[in-house]
Amino acid sequence: MNTQNTSRQHRPQALLVLADGRTFAGRAFGANTTSFGEVNFNTAMSGYQEALTDPASAGTMITLTFPHIGNTGMNTEDAQSTKVWAAGLIVRELSRRPSNWRSETSLEEDLAAQGITGIEGIDTRALTHHIRDHGVMNAGIFVGEDAAAPVAELTRKVADTTVDTDAYRASAAGAQARTLTATDLGLNPDEVSGPAVKVAVLDNGVKKSDLLSLARRGAELTVLSADAGSAEVTEAGVAGVFVSDGPGTPEQLTERAETVKELIEAGLPVFGVGLGQLIIGMAAGVPTTRLAVGHHGANQPVTNTATGKVEITAQSHQYALDIPAGTSIDGVAVTYRSLNDGVVEGIELADKAVFATAFHPEGAGPLDAASNFDRFVELLTARTGN
Repeated sequence: MNTQNTSRQHRPQALLVLADGRTFAGRAFGANTTSFGEVNFNTAMSGYQEALTDPASAGTMITLTFPHIGNTGMNTEDAQSTKVWAAGLIVRELSRRPSNWRSETSLEEDLAAQGITGIEGIDTRALTHHIRDHGVMNAGIFVGEDAAAPVAELTRKVADTTVDTDAYRASAAGAQARTLTATDLGLNPDEVSGPAVKVAVLDNGVKKSDLLSLARRGAELTVLSADAGSAEVTEAGVAGVFVSDGPGTPEQLTERAETVKELIEAGLPVFGVGLGQLIIGMAAGVPTTRLAVGHHGANQPVTNTATGKVEITAQSHQYALDIPAGTSIDGVAVTYRSLNDGVVEGIELADKAVFATAFHPEGAGPLDAASNFDRFVELLTARTGN
C-alpha cells in the first residue's frame, strides 16, 4: 500500500516520552523506529521541509504547532541541504495525500526513505505548553512493542541518551573547499545583480537559501569547512566572510570563534547569521546563554534598535548572546532584540565592518530584514572598489 494513503489506524502505535516522564500517545509514521532527540516547537504555519532539512535542526525533534502537516509534500527545490537533519517530527495530523504541483513525494515517504521517525495524533498544543513551562528537553519516540514498555524504563532510556546536536560538523569534516557560482546554484543571469565580489563561507551548516541570497547579489562563493583556519580563508583571496548558521553549542565553538577573531583583526568584513552570530559574539568577548525554550519558526518579531521598526523573521536557535537590556559590552552594539522576550537578535562591532543576526534575513521565511544581505555586499563592493 502506498504510504501516502495509509490510514492512521494502520500505522503502528507510538509513544513520545519526555525526559521528565511526561508522555504522549500517538501513531508512528516515516521510518517507524525508535529515535531520540531534543524536543522543541516550531510556530511556522508552513515550511516544514525547510525546517527538517536545515542542518541547524540536527539532533532535534521538531513539534509543529500548525495542526495539519504534509499538504504540499516534499520537493528537491525547497530542501535547504541534501538530507533531513531533524531526529524526529511531531505533528497533530499528517496529511494522507499531498496536493501541490511541485510535490515530488509525500512527507511520509521521504521520512521513511531517510530513516526518520515521526509521530502523529498527539495533542501538540498540550506538548507546546509543556515545553514553554518546563523548557526544551530530551525525548524519545518509541514505536510498536518498544512503546509498550513501562514508562519509567523508557524515561531512563531517554535520560541516558546523549543527543548529538553537532552532527553536521562530523559529516563535513575533511570536506574540500568548493567554489559555487550563481549557475551552480541554479540561478539565471537575469536573477543576479551587482558587481562580482568574492566571499568565503564558513560552513557550520549553511542553508541553501543563504547561499542563494549571496549569489543573487553577485557574490562568488568559496565554501570552507567551519574548522578552516584564518590562513586558509585569507589565502582564498576573498573580500569578506560569511559565517553560516548550523548546529552546535558554545563549548563546541571556541576554535571557530578564535578563527573569526583573527579574521576580524585582519580587517576583513564579516557577516554571520544564526550560529554565526553566536560565533562572532564569542570572538568579541560576549557571553552566551541557553534559552529555556528557544526561538523556532518563521514568524518571530524583532525590533530594530536604531529605527524602532518591527520586522518579522525566521529563526531556529537555542542559544543566544547574553547582553541584558540596560547593559553593554565595550565595542559591541545591539542592533536587534526579540519583541517577545528581549533576547539579542543582532549585533555589530564598533569601528569594524562586522555585524550579525540571530535570524535568517531572507530565504525560507519573511523578507522584512533582507537588507542585511544588501548591507554586507555593499561593504564588500566598497572595500574592493567595484
